[in-house]
Amino acid sequence: MKIRKIIALIICAAMAVGIVSACGSSEPTDTTPDRPTIYVIVKAMGNAYWGILQAGAIDAGREFNANVIITGIPDEARIEDQITLLQNAVSARADAILIAVASSEAMAGAVEDAHDSGIPIILIDSGR
Repeated sequence: MKIRKIIALIICAAMAVGIVSACGSSEPTDTTPDRPTIYVIVKAMGNAYWGILQAGAIDAGREFNANVIITGIPDEARIEDQITLLQNAVSARADAILIAVASSEAMAGAVEDAHDSGIPIILIDSGR
């Protein structure tokens, strides 16, 4: 299955689980080298809203045979830490990155750099 289809299915599954689930899990699927690896970078780990998205992403990763790595910052004030997490996902050669940026202005350069690496970048829950 192509990476775009896997990403779309993971996003849809995450949204579907978010509708029916009240809590989430931050445990990633087991990483296996022959499966695509998708990073999900959230802007407030431990927040119930992001827990729902995390649970959906993990379930979708299992269903569609993709490695899903969930990571994020503890709160939206830690922008430099989120930039580092994004750079780490690029360095790890992720097949795709879903990110909820803490600040669209402050993260613009890092997101552009990640996109320029050739990795598909999907912005989620962006204010703009």
